[in-house]
Amino acid sequence: MTQNSMRAALAVGCLLLLGTHTNAAVLGMDRDSYGVWDREGGHSVDQYPYTRGQSCDLSWGTVNTARNTFNWTALDSLLATAENQNQMFTVKVSPIDASAPSRSMPTWMFSAGVPSISCPDYTYGDYLDTDFKIYFEEMVRAFGKHIREDVSPSLQKRIAFVRVDAGCTGDEKPYEHTDVTCASNKGYGITTQQWSDYRLWVFEVYRQAFQIGTGPIIPLLFQGVEPPQYQAEWNWVSTNIMGGVGIKHGGQLRGHHFMESESNVQTWKPLALDSDLKLFSRNEMDQTWQYSYFQLNVRLGMFWAALEQLNVGMSIWDWSGTCLENAETAGFEFAATFFNTWAAELVPATARGGFCFFHEGLDSADTTKFPTATYGSANKNNLGRYAAICNAYASQGCKMDHLEAATMGNVAARDPPPGGQTGYNDAGWEIHPGNYDRFITQIDPDNTSKAVWRCRGTLTISSDPYDRFGRRFDNASGKNMMYFDVHDGLTPTLGQSIKLSVVYLDEGTGQFGLLYDAVNNSQKSAFTVTKMNSNTWKTHTVTVTDWVFGNNGPNGADLMLASVDSNDDIFSHIELVKLVNIAMTTIGSGTVSARNDATVYSPVSGTYPTGMRLEMICTPAQGWEFSGWSGGLSGDDPRAILYPVGISTEITAMFVYTGVLESTDDFESGTWAGGIGWSDSWTVVPTATPGPTVQLNAAGSITRTLSVPIPNAILSFSWDMDRINDGTEYGYVDVYSSGWHTVWSKSAKGLDAGATAELLTENVNLSAYGPISQIRFGLNGDAPTDRFWIGFVTLSGTSAPEQPVLLSGLPSSKPTTVQPTGSPFSKPTTTPSATPSSIPTTTEPTIPPTMYPSSTPTMSPSISPTTSAPMASPTSVPSTRKPTTGSPTNVPTRTPTTSRPSTSRPTTARPSSKKPTPPPTRKPIK
Repeated sequence: MTQNSMRAALAVGCLLLLGTHTNAAVLGMDRDSYGVWDREGGHSVDQYPYTRGQSCDLSWGTVNTARNTFNWTALDSLLATAENQNQMFTVKVSPIDASAPSRSMPTWMFSAGVPSISCPDYTYGDYLDTDFKIYFEEMVRAFGKHIREDVSPSLQKRIAFVRVDAGCTGDEKPYEHTDVTCASNKGYGITTQQWSDYRLWVFEVYRQAFQIGTGPIIPLLFQGVEPPQYQAEWNWVSTNIMGGVGIKHGGQLRGHHFMESESNVQTWKPLALDSDLKLFSRNEMDQTWQYSYFQLNVRLGMFWAALEQLNVGMSIWDWSGTCLENAETAGFEFAATFFNTWAAELVPATARGGFCFFHEGLDSADTTKFPTATYGSANKNNLGRYAAICNAYASQGCKMDHLEAATMGNVAARDPPPGGQTGYNDAGWEIHPGNYDRFITQIDPDNTSKAVWRCRGTLTISSDPYDRFGRRFDNASGKNMMYFDVHDGLTPTLGQSIKLSVVYLDEGTGQFGLLYDAVNNSQKSAFTVTKMNSNTWKTHTVTVTDWVFGNNGPNGADLMLASVDSNDDIFSHIELVKLVNIAMTTIGSGTVSARNDATVYSPVSGTYPTGMRLEMICTPAQGWEFSGWSGGLSGDDPRAILYPVGISTEITAMFVYTGVLESTDDFESGTWAGGIGWSDSWTVVPTATPGPTVQLNAAGSITRTLSVPIPNAILSFSWDMDRINDGTEYGYVDVYSSGWHTVWSKSAKGLDAGATAELLTENVNLSAYGPISQIRFGLNGDAPTDRFWIGFVTLSGTSAPEQPVLLSGLPSSKPTTVQPTGSPFSKPTTTPSATPSSIPTTTEPTIPPTMYPSSTPTMSPSISPTTSAPMASPTSVPSTRKPTTGSPTNVPTRTPTTSRPSTSRPTTARPSSKKPTPPPTRKPIK
């Protein structure tokens, strides 16, 4: 099918899909869910602060060990991790995958009479067998019951969706080997229609288990439902599913310019952006990032993969463990932050803003733009056609670095070495031909500008991601102004501050300007830039309030890039960001900071992008506790997440006096600075070993000062001593209150005389000593093998029952634009479990400049203060990386004893049905 006929078919399908959707646009799921996820689960949000969720992949054989016997331990454990880390959660149970015991479906059902078939790699049951369907339905019902009835309400709110898998290895086919020869030989071959009917049956089983009956409605995610290929499946899903419709994208989007990726744009973009369908979507980053195509320049590859997926409105980018663990070393963490920045910006009125990244893909399937008479026959295996099309644009930088790869499917292009795509191609088959945009659309790009590929010449391992694509003026042909339409629903609040940014290549010494549709002037100058010929990417930004964006400019434009001279300026993209002022106040005694990915803002008050995700961090003063929110946040969750909208948002954090003072350290941080209620770190003399259980050897001590003295104190700690001499060597605890006092000592060996910690718990009443301000643990030994183990230290007490009324942070007048101070979010030092096969060894390229809330020291800022105007909005962030050692900056360390209040999150709870769950029967669902 040519591109023209493909687009016609997809357009008709999309019109049919959109025909009944006329209500206000909404997101498809809880906004907290959008962004980069931890695909393997279990990674620490302290180490990977840009991760928004935990994915749990289970197999039927693992969870269903005998009939009606189910093991959900792995699910419960990872769900608890998501709760502890303030993340969202998803889970699937695959009928068969590599994690299954013996790579088999449950073997017990074969003994019960279900026919089995062993193909290479896996052992399957007969999908169409009546008993097989009964057992499968029992598992799904038990799965749904556990999620909707057994799991606590606070944990249920963490569940973003459940994925529906009908076939093997997550690929929605009955057998791993598509020829099903192994099955056909035994009569287990399944026709296309039989498989479609079976999948629809599975869909209904999941619908009844997760959306009918007792418990909250859990959104469901499907794969292999895109129309028109799977029209029956899509019709069923879009008609029957409640609480949001989820779809999984395929490998076509797991990079850029992969074959047939444009079908995703044509099918899903109209349903994801400014739509009331409640569509959400997911794709993973598997091991592709390690292979040849990405390792040409992994930072460039990850950035344009992010854009390829944002362009279709994708919600979740699920990164594999190796991808997460190597992102910092390989320098592409910024791609996660960039994706997080825009993933949820799908509803115009509440969106952060919009962007238009300049890009052109030369689509060989397009016979209108590239007639067969000129370029050759239009089929995806015609290498000569790709070359001819690319040669026509060679003067603009277009090349085919790996011509043969243009005929590869996306799976082959992503193969590990020695296979896979080994060069960048600018022409392809059914690839996206236009810009990557979000609510800013370029008007008639081909007749007003020219595309540029490889903007600064040959692409290398150290090229800037922006070097890949761009657009420029062509003054010689009269193409000297670019026009842009801003979505009519994007800016509903007149007078709101809006930041306009242009990213350009500082090549030559010419000038260009940005114009916008303003009050009483449809072509008002926002700024004029004079380039300085540094040959680097730069950003120029201005904040305006007199905008109209009423399509009053030439060609109905709202924004215009204008050439001022004969220089053919090259641009990467333009961006519009709506700004909102936040005023944070506190009642009582405590502080509030806010985290966005790797950056912590303290104080919170200031000006931010609309919709920016801000996870609150409440730190009560000693003797106080957080009690709740008022204003822009509600409830009593100290980790509430704010998405500010409008011109201003006022929030009050309330703290109440309890009189309970506590200093505690569980030593889980692995440093001497963990815990809460201290004024400094532990002082070590001469040496000690940190860790979940501290180890003192020979003669040594650790001492620490409390943040406030604690009267009437109770000391609790765990301990063990090994290999000391009874009676002559001992461990001790001293406290300071107008002098040092020894309050505990032991010369016994605890439970044993071994070399490991078998901890005992000790409680010591310190009320007779007065207010305690310091504590010291010491060992009086004479050999390095002597050990005093110490774990989980807590001092608690009460002070006088008084509650002064404290109100802080109130603005004295109308809030003004103030820059919030962003500081790096600390994370512990780790050694990556894997390293990329190729890491840039030369100077690192610059990162996209205005669009990320964090940056790294190896990534040079793209704006020069000596050549561009200063940033008008205080949304910039520190230029230093988050430190890899030390304690969190302005982030309290939570210990296992600090429980999160089981209160509602400040998001809309999912509705629940009152219909009773149908009783299980011997017959499967029809």
